Amino acid sequence: MKDHPRLGKSVPFKSKYIVQFYHPVCLIELFHNARLATNVVRDVTEIENFDAMAEADQLHIKELLHQCMT
Repeated sequence: MKDHPRLGKSVPFKSKYIVQFYHPVCLIELFHNARLATNVVRDVTEIENFDAMAEADQLHIKELLHQCMT
């Protein structure tokens, strides 16, 4: 699991924000179950440093987002 990509999500914690890291599938599942649409990534342009990821990881995340939105 060490070589698998992780995506971070900023969440409030006490008086600051922290980043929690998730496997892409787990984070998309979290978005799918979110109550507020404002807390959901709908496009890869909303993912910071997406272009720096490996191409295979980019394609996987694009597919997951597409599945979540349909």
